[in-house]
Amino acid sequence: MKCIGFSLSFCIKDILAGKVREDEVDYIISGTRCQAEEDWKRLFLQYSFIYWKDDISEAMNILKRFRLDNKIYQPRVDGYVAPSLINGHWVQL
Repeated sequence: MKCIGFSLSFCIKDILAGKVREDEVDYIISGTRCQAEEDWKRLFLQYSFIYWKDDISEAMNILKRFRLDNKIYQPRVDGYVAPSLINGHWVQL
């Protein structure tokens, strides 16, 4: 199953829980707005204590890989709205 995610926090949480494999994710359209490295560090700290607390080090590794592979699109950085999660945070391709 190939998919697109609509929430960085929930999608990485699902990968950590084994609900979705990392290699199945084409990319994530995130509601985040990180422009500088400090923004990413602050976001990681917040999310690691709320969403990723069960495996912080692996969450950091996943986030690094997704960033390096340009698999995170942040529409808010470009002046667009964040994706809605009303229908869930995954769509299958």
